[in-house]
Amino acid sequence: VIPPFMMHGNVVQGVMAFPEIDAMMYKIEGEDLYLIGTSEHTMIGRFIDQTLDEATLPLTLTSYSPCFRKEKGAHGIEERGIYRIHQFEKQEMIVVCRHEESAEWYEKLWKNSVELFRSMEIPVRQLNCCSGDLADLKVKSCDIEAWSPRQQKYFEVCSCSNLGDAQARRLHIRVKGKDGKTYLAHTLNNTCVAPPRMLIAFLENHLQADGSVTIPKVLQHYMGCLEVMLPVHKQSACFPPFSNKMLKVPAIHTGWRGLFAYRRIKSERMKKLKIFLKKLLTKRGLLDIIIKHCSSATNKYGGIAQLARASGSYPKCHRVK
Repeated sequence: VIPPFMMHGNVVQGVMAFPEIDAMMYKIEGEDLYLIGTSEHTMIGRFIDQTLDEATLPLTLTSYSPCFRKEKGAHGIEERGIYRIHQFEKQEMIVVCRHEESAEWYEKLWKNSVELFRSMEIPVRQLNCCSGDLADLKVKSCDIEAWSPRQQKYFEVCSCSNLGDAQARRLHIRVKGKDGKTYLAHTLNNTCVAPPRMLIAFLENHLQADGSVTIPKVLQHYMGCLEVMLPVHKQSACFPPFSNKMLKVPAIHTGWRGLFAYRRIKSERMKKLKIFLKKLLTKRGLLDIIIKHCSSATNKYGGIAQLARASGSYPKCHRVK
């Protein structure tokens, strides 16, 4: 869902412990409105004063939204960089369920974050919070921490909480059972991923001594089969200078795999272009795909190849006029 980025004061008081409100929330001057510190607040707040049918539970929602926080009391803790900032974005997950299901959902939620980070080959651990560290409304909470080679310690990247019926009690969120009786719902939330801290963990754990960054297998599909990202100064050394005079024709691009069809040009320029593309595609690991799916380097349109055949989802290549 796309949640509202502001909420009324009664929702704030229903979803947060009172000491947290002053330390975290930005209030709109002259209005009974607050900027959200996390989208969990407005996703839970949407059920205020509602009686839910038990048959519709559990309700599972996720949202990606900006978050605004004062970070009061956190001065001096990783102030530089993007670790602790006043505005950031994150993916949040919430669950509204029956009371007997909340413990099971709590385990599922924090494991989602752990699996996400481990799929990107980032070492993480789960750390349960002791009762003295829990906010007023929380029944159980844990942090997911990623390993920082720079600091030689773990740092928080996600958090998961089971709030029991505390939020539902304040917001009057009830469930009507099969027997007609009503009872309070249980609510849970989990920060699946916050990109700023995820980016820190990703770069620190995949940065190589030569300045390159390795790409985990799970992300290579979205990076054009790229296995290693090279620094800019090293990329320029890998390929010869490419003059605009070598190519005076438009190109069609339809996806990350690249769909290019080139007009017939002079043989000398075509030869230079073939050499350049061969080096480029070999470096990106796409040359084998093209050779497999393209029977000839020259087609009836005069282009050197139809890269669309490599994807399987682009069976035809449009002619460039």
